[in-house]
Amino acid sequence: MKTAKKLTALLIVLTLLFALSATAFADTTGTVTVTFLVPESYTLPGETTPTTISCPSGYSASADFDGFYEYTVNVNLAEISNPFTGGNDLNVFDVIYKVVSAKPESIATLANATSSTQFVYHVDNSPQIGVAGYVIDRLSGLETDTVQSTSNSWAGLFWSVYGVPSGVEYDVTDPVYDEATYSNEYQLTSYTSNTEAETGYTYYMVYEYSSMSW
Repeated sequence: MKTAKKLTALLIVLTLLFALSATAFADTTGTVTVTFLVPESYTLPGETTPTTISCPSGYSASADFDGFYEYTVNVNLAEISNPFTGGNDLNVFDVIYKVVSAKPESIATLANATSSTQFVYHVDNSPQIGVAGYVIDRLSGLETDTVQSTSNSWAGLFWSVYGVPSGVEYDVTDPVYDEATYSNEYQLTSYTSNTEAETGYTYYMVYEYSSMSW
Protein backbone atom coordinates (compact mmCIF):
# COMPACT_ATOMS: atom_id res chain seq x y z
CA MET A 1 0.00 0.00 0.00
CA LYS A 2 2.79 2.43 0.92
CA THR A 3 4.54 1.66 -2.38
CA ALA A 4 1.33 2.36 -4.31
CA LYS A 5 0.90 5.69 -2.51
CA LYS A 6 4.51 6.65 -3.29
CA LEU A 7 4.02 5.79 -6.97
CA THR A 8 0.83 7.84 -7.08
CA ALA A 9 2.58 10.81 -5.49
CA LEU A 10 5.46 10.47 -7.95
CA LEU A 11 3.08 10.43 -10.90
CA ILE A 12 1.37 13.59 -9.64
CA VAL A 13 4.71 15.36 -9.25
CA LEU A 14 5.82 14.30 -12.73
CA THR A 15 2.52 15.47 -14.21
CA LEU A 16 2.97 18.89 -12.63
CA LEU A 17 6.55 19.10 -13.87
CA PHE A 18 5.52 18.26 -17.42
CA ALA A 19 2.75 20.87 -17.24
CA LEU A 20 5.25 23.49 -16.11
CA SER A 21 7.67 22.46 -18.85
CA ALA A 22 4.97 22.86 -21.49
CA THR A 23 4.40 26.42 -20.34
CA ALA A 24 8.08 27.30 -20.04
CA PHE A 25 8.94 26.06 -23.52
CA ALA A 26 5.99 27.51 -25.43
CA ASP A 27 6.77 28.43 -29.05
CA THR A 28 8.30 31.92 -29.28
CA THR A 29 10.44 31.29 -32.36
CA GLY A 30 9.78 29.89 -35.80
CA THR A 31 7.24 30.93 -38.40
CA VAL A 32 3.48 30.64 -38.75
CA THR A 33 1.30 31.52 -41.73
CA VAL A 34 -1.83 33.64 -41.37
CA THR A 35 -4.48 33.63 -44.09
CA PHE A 36 -7.65 35.73 -44.18
CA LEU A 37 -10.35 34.41 -46.54
CA VAL A 38 -13.53 36.17 -47.67
CA PRO A 39 -16.06 34.66 -50.12
CA GLU A 40 -16.67 36.55 -53.34
CA SER A 41 -20.39 35.80 -53.01
CA TYR A 42 -22.99 33.77 -51.12
CA THR A 43 -26.54 32.59 -51.88
CA LEU A 44 -29.40 32.85 -49.41
CA PRO A 45 -31.57 29.79 -48.71
CA GLY A 46 -34.38 29.53 -51.24
CA GLU A 47 -32.73 31.97 -53.65
CA THR A 48 -30.72 31.38 -56.83
CA THR A 49 -29.13 34.80 -57.33
CA PRO A 50 -25.91 35.18 -55.33
CA THR A 51 -25.06 38.26 -53.28
CA THR A 52 -21.59 39.58 -54.05
CA ILE A 53 -19.02 40.87 -51.55
CA SER A 54 -16.52 43.55 -52.52
CA CYS A 55 -12.85 42.65 -52.30
CA PRO A 56 -11.48 43.95 -48.97
CA SER A 57 -8.48 46.29 -49.01
CA GLY A 58 -5.19 44.43 -49.46
CA TYR A 59 -6.84 41.17 -50.57
CA SER A 60 -6.73 39.54 -54.00
CA ALA A 61 -8.50 36.66 -55.72
CA SER A 62 -7.26 33.43 -54.14
CA ALA A 63 -5.25 31.04 -56.28
CA ASP A 64 -5.83 28.16 -53.86
CA PHE A 65 -9.44 28.68 -52.79
CA ASP A 66 -11.81 29.16 -55.70
CA GLY A 67 -14.38 31.89 -55.16
CA PHE A 68 -12.54 33.56 -52.28
CA TYR A 69 -10.50 36.70 -51.71
CA GLU A 70 -7.28 36.06 -49.80
CA TYR A 71 -4.71 37.89 -47.73
CA THR A 72 -1.72 35.76 -46.61
CA VAL A 73 1.42 36.63 -44.70
CA ASN A 74 4.13 34.71 -42.84
CA VAL A 75 4.84 35.78 -39.27
CA ASN A 76 8.13 35.25 -37.45
CA LEU A 77 7.14 34.57 -33.84
CA ALA A 78 10.46 35.95 -32.60
CA GLU A 79 9.40 39.39 -33.87
CA ILE A 80 6.46 39.45 -31.44
CA SER A 81 8.61 40.51 -28.52
CA ASN A 82 5.80 42.26 -26.66
CA PRO A 83 2.64 40.13 -26.89
CA PHE A 84 -0.46 42.29 -27.01
CA THR A 85 -2.23 40.12 -24.45
CA GLY A 86 0.79 40.10 -22.10
CA GLY A 87 2.27 37.05 -20.40
CA ASN A 88 5.00 34.71 -21.59
CA ASP A 89 3.06 32.62 -24.11
CA LEU A 90 2.33 33.76 -27.64
CA ASN A 91 -1.24 33.05 -28.62
CA VAL A 92 -3.18 33.22 -31.87
CA PHE A 93 -4.69 36.61 -31.01
CA ASP A 94 -1.17 38.03 -30.58
CA VAL A 95 -0.29 36.75 -34.05
CA ILE A 96 -3.44 38.14 -35.69
CA TYR A 97 -2.96 41.49 -33.95
CA LYS A 98 0.59 41.58 -35.34
CA VAL A 99 -0.75 40.94 -38.85
CA VAL A 100 -3.47 43.61 -38.79
CA SER A 101 -1.02 46.12 -37.28
CA ALA A 102 1.48 45.55 -40.09
CA LYS A 103 -1.15 45.30 -42.86
CA PRO A 104 -2.15 47.97 -41.66
CA GLU A 105 -5.76 48.08 -40.50
CA SER A 106 -7.27 50.67 -38.18
CA ILE A 107 -7.70 49.15 -34.71
CA ALA A 108 -9.95 49.96 -31.77
CA THR A 109 -11.74 48.32 -28.88
CA LEU A 110 -15.45 47.71 -29.34
CA ALA A 111 -16.26 50.61 -26.99
CA ASN A 112 -14.14 53.04 -29.04
CA ALA A 113 -14.75 51.76 -32.57
CA THR A 114 -16.48 53.70 -35.31
CA SER A 115 -18.23 52.35 -38.40
CA SER A 116 -14.98 52.72 -40.36
CA THR A 117 -12.71 50.89 -37.89
CA GLN A 118 -11.38 47.81 -39.67
CA PHE A 119 -10.26 45.65 -36.73
CA VAL A 120 -12.40 45.68 -33.58
CA TYR A 121 -12.02 43.59 -30.45
CA HIS A 122 -13.18 43.33 -26.86
CA VAL A 123 -12.49 41.19 -23.80
CA ASP A 124 -15.20 38.78 -22.73
CA ASN A 125 -14.74 38.45 -18.98
CA SER A 126 -17.84 36.33 -18.41
CA PRO A 127 -18.17 33.78 -21.25
CA GLN A 128 -21.01 31.27 -21.10
CA ILE A 129 -18.51 28.49 -21.86
CA GLY A 130 -14.77 28.37 -21.13
CA VAL A 131 -12.55 31.10 -19.72
CA ALA A 132 -12.28 34.83 -20.37
CA GLY A 133 -10.53 35.94 -23.55
CA TYR A 134 -10.24 38.39 -26.42
CA VAL A 135 -13.07 38.44 -28.95
CA ILE A 136 -12.53 39.57 -32.56
CA ASP A 137 -15.66 41.56 -33.46
CA ARG A 138 -14.53 42.85 -36.85
CA LEU A 139 -11.69 42.06 -39.26
CA SER A 140 -10.91 43.89 -42.51
CA GLY A 141 -14.08 45.91 -42.00
CA LEU A 142 -16.27 42.79 -41.92
CA GLU A 143 -18.23 41.70 -38.85
CA THR A 144 -20.93 39.17 -38.01
CA ASP A 145 -23.68 39.97 -40.48
CA THR A 146 -27.20 38.58 -40.11
CA VAL A 147 -28.66 38.56 -43.60
CA GLN A 148 -31.78 36.51 -42.91
CA SER A 149 -33.49 35.71 -39.63
CA THR A 150 -36.84 34.23 -38.61
CA SER A 151 -38.24 32.70 -35.43
CA ASN A 152 -36.75 29.33 -36.38
CA SER A 153 -33.87 30.08 -38.74
CA TRP A 154 -30.75 32.21 -39.16
CA ALA A 155 -28.44 32.89 -42.07
CA GLY A 156 -25.41 35.13 -42.15
CA LEU A 157 -21.65 35.56 -42.20
CA PHE A 158 -19.16 35.41 -39.35
CA TRP A 159 -15.41 34.97 -38.80
CA SER A 160 -14.31 31.44 -37.96
CA VAL A 161 -10.75 30.48 -36.99
CA TYR A 162 -8.87 27.33 -37.99
CA GLY A 163 -5.42 26.11 -36.98
CA VAL A 164 -3.98 23.61 -39.46
CA PRO A 165 -0.67 21.88 -38.61
CA SER A 166 2.29 21.85 -41.00
CA GLY A 167 2.07 19.13 -43.66
CA VAL A 168 -1.71 18.70 -43.38
CA GLU A 169 -3.85 19.34 -46.45
CA TYR A 170 -7.25 20.64 -45.40
CA ASP A 171 -9.75 22.84 -47.24
CA VAL A 172 -11.07 25.32 -44.69
CA THR A 173 -13.60 26.60 -47.24
CA ASP A 174 -15.23 23.16 -47.30
CA PRO A 175 -14.73 21.99 -43.70
CA VAL A 176 -15.44 18.52 -42.34
CA TYR A 177 -17.71 18.40 -39.29
CA ASP A 178 -16.39 16.56 -36.25
CA GLU A 179 -19.25 15.20 -34.13
CA ALA A 180 -16.92 14.50 -31.21
CA THR A 181 -16.15 18.21 -30.71
CA TYR A 182 -19.38 19.65 -32.16
CA SER A 183 -17.28 21.74 -34.51
CA ASN A 184 -15.41 21.50 -37.81
CA GLU A 185 -12.04 19.76 -37.93
CA TYR A 186 -9.15 22.10 -36.99
CA GLN A 187 -11.61 24.83 -35.98
CA LEU A 188 -10.57 26.62 -32.78
CA THR A 189 -13.20 26.03 -30.12
CA SER A 190 -11.91 28.63 -27.66
CA TYR A 191 -10.96 32.29 -27.97
CA THR A 192 -7.83 32.94 -30.03
CA SER A 193 -6.18 34.52 -26.98
CA ASN A 194 -6.57 31.19 -25.18
CA THR A 195 -4.92 29.16 -27.96
CA GLU A 196 -1.12 28.95 -28.05
CA ALA A 197 0.53 29.82 -31.35
CA GLU A 198 2.32 26.76 -32.75
CA THR A 199 5.33 26.96 -35.08
CA GLY A 200 4.60 25.68 -38.57
CA TYR A 201 0.83 26.07 -38.29
CA THR A 202 -1.35 27.98 -40.73
CA TYR A 203 -4.03 30.02 -39.00
CA TYR A 204 -7.04 30.79 -41.16
CA MET A 205 -9.59 33.50 -40.45
CA VAL A 206 -12.50 32.53 -42.72
CA TYR A 207 -15.50 34.80 -43.22
CA GLU A 208 -17.97 31.95 -43.46
CA TYR A 209 -21.53 32.00 -44.69
CA SER A 210 -23.79 29.66 -42.76
CA SER A 211 -27.49 28.98 -42.50
CA MET A 212 -29.29 27.02 -39.81
CA SER A 213 -32.81 26.21 -38.70
CA TRP A 214 -34.35 24.71 -35.58
